[in-house]
Amino acid sequence: MRRVFHLLVLLLALATWSRGVNAKVCHVCTPQDQCHDAGTCNPSTGTCSNPAKPNGSPCNDGNGCTHTDTCQSGVCAGANPVVCPAPDQCHDAGTCNPTSGACSNPAKPNGSPCNDGNACTQTDTCQNGTCTGSNPVSCAASDQCHVAGTCNPATGLCSNPLKANGATCSDGNACTQTDTCQNGTCTGSNPVVCTASDQCHVAGTCSLTTGTCSNPVSCPASDECHEAGTCDPTTGTCSNPAKPDGSACNDGNACTQADTCRSGVCTGGNSVVCPAPDQCHNAGTCNPASGACSNPAKPDGSTCSDGNACTQADTCQNGACVGGRATSCPASDECHEAGTCDPATGTCSNPAKPDGSACNDGNACT
Repeated sequence: MRRVFHLLVLLLALATWSRGVNAKVCHVCTPQDQCHDAGTCNPSTGTCSNPAKPNGSPCNDGNGCTHTDTCQSGVCAGANPVVCPAPDQCHDAGTCNPTSGACSNPAKPNGSPCNDGNACTQTDTCQNGTCTGSNPVSCAASDQCHVAGTCNPATGLCSNPLKANGATCSDGNACTQTDTCQNGTCTGSNPVVCTASDQCHVAGTCSLTTGTCSNPVSCPASDECHEAGTCDPTTGTCSNPAKPDGSACNDGNACTQADTCRSGVCTGGNSVVCPAPDQCHNAGTCNPASGACSNPAKPDGSTCSDGNACTQADTCQNGACVGGRATSCPASDECHEAGTCDPATGTCSNPAKPDGSACNDGNACT
């Protein structure tokens, strides 16, 4: 029995040895990379399996320019790349450095247009990556009663501060001797006073451009039939020379049609005549103000002729000739009809009755 047991143990040992001689040696299976898990060893081949991690497992693709790296089918894939926008108007968009994940920041070329946010600079350009304003708004004084202003950076508009009241200026009028600013307006005062230089002159007027006074002689012509006189400096009396006779003038009477000077007096001539316009009006009179003639009617009942010989005793009525009693033209006998009056001659016609008309010859025997 003991012998059988030892035999069995020997046979088992031989079998185990025989198996070990034919089997491969298995090593420890480690992950090949960050997107694979540790595998398992195949005893028959001695090789490890290489299982991929689930898609979406975190990893690092070694590119600093991807924000979100995950395993996809066993490969580490980067996503959500770093964006490098221009940080301001004087830089261009940059590029990402895969090693550091930092963006470059390239400046735009000098002279590129920009806006420095200051409305008081009129030409803004990029200079070494900075927006630089130039050509500033000039705020000159608007006139002599204002001082130079300052520009408002928000609007680009200039202030317009007043000069102090009393500041000197010129109002452009040479006849004001003291000009000063008052509330932003140049105001003249202390005007030049023009007085007569002597008794042969009158006070003149001041010239706005030169500030000098005129000095007019006070001997004007006394009327239209005299010339300007000359002054006697000793007495201040003016002469009064008459214009030559025949000089044209106006006597102020519209009823004279040819007015001329005579010995220094304007004398009217060629008077307007106002004849009676017809037999029922009298001659009129001329109106000196208008030169028009009146037209007075004759008294009612004044004799006239209406031009009709068949009216008798014609008279004026309210300025019109009205015919009087009409001429009667009765039949001259029983064998004539009544006639009609001829207005041109005043004679009556004498028309005969038709033959056969009844009559009485005064003979009882017929």
